[in-house]
Amino acid sequence: MNRFIALTIALLSCAGALAEEPTVDPAVEAEFPMEELRRFTAIYEQIRVNYVSELDDKTMLENAIKGLLSNLDPHSSYLDADDFVDLRNSSEGGYGGIGVEIVGEGSGVRVITPIDETPAAAAGIQAGDLIVQIDDETVRELGVEEAIDALSGEPGSTVTLQIIREGSEGLIEVAIERARINVPSVRHQVFRDNIGYIRVSQFQEDSGAEVKAAITALIELSVDGIILDLRNNPGGVVNAARDMADLFLPPSLIVYTEGQMAANQLRLSGTTPDFIDGRPIIVLINEGSASASEIVAGALQDYNRALLVGTRSFGKGSMQTVVPISETTAVKLTTALFFTPNGRSIQAYGILPDVVVERARVEAVQPRNLWPSEADLSGHLANGEGQEDYGERERLNDSTTEAATSLFKRDNQLFSALNIMQGMIANSAVNSTPE
Repeated sequence: MNRFIALTIALLSCAGALAEEPTVDPAVEAEFPMEELRRFTAIYEQIRVNYVSELDDKTMLENAIKGLLSNLDPHSSYLDADDFVDLRNSSEGGYGGIGVEIVGEGSGVRVITPIDETPAAAAGIQAGDLIVQIDDETVRELGVEEAIDALSGEPGSTVTLQIIREGSEGLIEVAIERARINVPSVRHQVFRDNIGYIRVSQFQEDSGAEVKAAITALIELSVDGIILDLRNNPGGVVNAARDMADLFLPPSLIVYTEGQMAANQLRLSGTTPDFIDGRPIIVLINEGSASASEIVAGALQDYNRALLVGTRSFGKGSMQTVVPISETTAVKLTTALFFTPNGRSIQAYGILPDVVVERARVEAVQPRNLWPSEADLSGHLANGEGQEDYGERERLNDSTTEAATSLFKRDNQLFSALNIMQGMIANSAVNSTPE
């Protein structure tokens, strides 16, 4: 007998438990926890009959399904029609809301990361913030799923959040205007003339191809190394992570999974040569780097192909499978755990960077106009090669130094990565110089 059909029969057989002791097929009694099923149906009946307002069976059963899934782990859930549409939209890169990845935690929802160039990021929402109230309702009152729904809405509408932030006293109130979230997952630029920078904000279906296009553009600009920025990247489509890691590695295993069913025992491998031809790579990660980000970072670290810089990643090493239940509803179920090529479990541990650089507000000890130099001394000798003096006036008007100082203050982790990359490029040049 199909197990689900048998369970249904068992449940129905318990439905009369309040009226009389039911007679149950001994085979069913042996296969299922009948005492727990009787308890469930007794509670179900008490709610149906005695709750303060009338509830229909459809609502009660949907709530039971949601409760069953929400108690498994933070990432398994029941997707009603609206949730199912939202999930499809987010994997394709478009939805209406504030642009933030969150997970339920106690009486609030914890921000994994604000997505780049969205209302949440513009409003100053930070990874680690705990949202405890949305408009006039607490997250405890709403429940996690309703809270997630409440953050979404029509572009132009406003939502007000009450946030607990580590290091801040009391609640922080933030009003955010919702927008259509169509976020390109990849952007790139060149730093210091020869260092390529690729920012990946999330893993969408085409992110691997977008990174490949970015690499092609950067190589045409003659970059000597690449920084891959996966900070505050909550993950997304696992195949995109495989495609992305494949660009930086020879054909090799990238990630494997272990789960209960044979169908969830996966081995995802790359198939193409190193697309950047051995150029040095730095991967930036932080506490907001999760899931697919950790797959890429872990694989490149295991093969010693990249240097990881930043802070320990989020530690979401589980795979969710979306199982359609009907045309409009589905179950998002955790079905396996991810492992790096060397067999490291990411779950609840994360990926440790090779070089730890905490995000910090950094100020120069001494302003540039106070640097003493020979060029500032009265009567100093001229440069032996005819170079112009580099004194206080030149220091104050040096746009290159100004740009470096600005980045140093704004993003010390990227600033550190650029300095490390310059050393890696120089070392590569020395090692490749013929004797």
